[in-house]
Amino acid sequence: MCIHKFSTFLFLLCIIAFSCNNKTNNLSNNNDKGNITGENNTITNKTKLLETPWHITNFTFEGKSYELNSYYLFNIEENSIGLSLDVNNCGFSCSISNNFINIKEAPMCTEKCCDSNEALLLTKLLQQGKLNYRIDNKKLMISNSLGSIDLKAYNKTIIGTEWIANSYTYLKGNKEIKFEKEYILIFENERIRLKLDVNNCHNSYTIDENKFIIELPSSNMGCTRKCCDSKEGELLMLNLQGRISYKIVAEKLVLQTNNKKIVFSKLEDYNNNE
Repeated sequence: MCIHKFSTFLFLLCIIAFSCNNKTNNLSNNNDKGNITGENNTITNKTKLLETPWHITNFTFEGKSYELNSYYLFNIEENSIGLSLDVNNCGFSCSISNNFINIKEAPMCTEKCCDSNEALLLTKLLQQGKLNYRIDNKKLMISNSLGSIDLKAYNKTIIGTEWIANSYTYLKGNKEIKFEKEYILIFENERIRLKLDVNNCHNSYTIDENKFIIELPSSNMGCTRKCCDSKEGELLMLNLQGRISYKIVAEKLVLQTNNKKIVFSKLEDYNNNE
């Protein structure tokens, strides 16, 4: 009888010890999973930071808030940052670790005239060494001791879109010149097409949607040879070559060549307003 009770007691001890061991293993596994999840979150944040361009909606500098009328684009790569302002483009050398962006040196900017005061303050804010960043869904906040910048993910594409030319402005001036006739610009997968007064033109192009750059051959577009297109139509065609930066601002396409800013509206919106 005693031997039976003692055997039963040992059996219960074994069960209890086995259960405790399982709980310990489960807790250890859960902790490991927690650590892995934390590491993945860090990687995911960095991946999200790099995988999409961003546009700046507003920023604060030394306690003052600035709402942006222009459309500033912000593209982050592993070792560099590209910033597109009103007129000029800037590049920063940087490194990214955990939730910090470390700006290594002052930006290199093009020197076309003239960016707004807000743009100049923004470049000053971004020169200040280490920047904290936080991503919440499709929003990004960057901050340091001087202020903060709010950004939203930018994922608009121009491939497969059609536009009608509105106006152009010389970069060294501020007078907007409206097109008198209808000129339609079409972005196909690897070809760009332009419909003028009489002739149709086309060319090949490549696009870098992370840097907002279109590359066309440095030669004129190939066109049909019916007579005769207007001078402003020919001017538009001649400007569509080489390296062109672009933005989509309030449903308008803005192309910036080496000396002009050309604005287009969506063809669909234009037809609906007719």
